[in-house]
Amino acid sequence: MPIFVEDMGLIQSTQSDITAVLNLQKTNPFTDHLEVETYTWEVLPAALKAPLNDSIIRELDWVKKIL
Repeated sequence: MPIFVEDMGLIQSTQSDITAVLNLQKTNPFTDHLEVETYTWEVLPAALKAPLNDSIIRELDWVKKIL
């Protein structure tokens, strides 16, 4: 499930946990490396699908917004 989505009806993401960790990183940096996994695009509902490049950019932009 993409991290920019909080939930998809019955399925919830780990977005709140990710946000908590990114906020810790922002206030008390503990690493110089972050990894964003980008492999779930084919299973997204049609309303969330975008070209692969745009999907990856959307994920990274969400992370950058939090940081």
